[in-house]
Amino acid sequence: MTVRREGDVVWLEGACRVEEAETVVGLLGAGMRTVDLSRCQALHAAVAQVLLAFRPALRGGAGGSLPARAPAPGADRGWRSGDKRPRRR
Repeated sequence: MTVRREGDVVWLEGACRVEEAETVVGLLGAGMRTVDLSRCQALHAAVAQVLLAFRPALRGGAGGSLPARAPAPGADRGWRSGDKRPRRR
């Protein structure tokens, strides 16, 4: 399993697939407030959406881990930081 609870931290490890989203919802919905991504190698969009919805404290990410490699939201749509709406192409 790529999702585990250790104390008050949810750990995402390896390749987190769509099936893990429900587990993450359950843990965050039960009051878990910190998610560690330092061992996460891949994150399905459904799991990412859960993280965006619950907005837990995220830790990990040093040394070329997943968060550092992930594109910024809107990067594929031509948005710029501070834009109120997408630019027309």
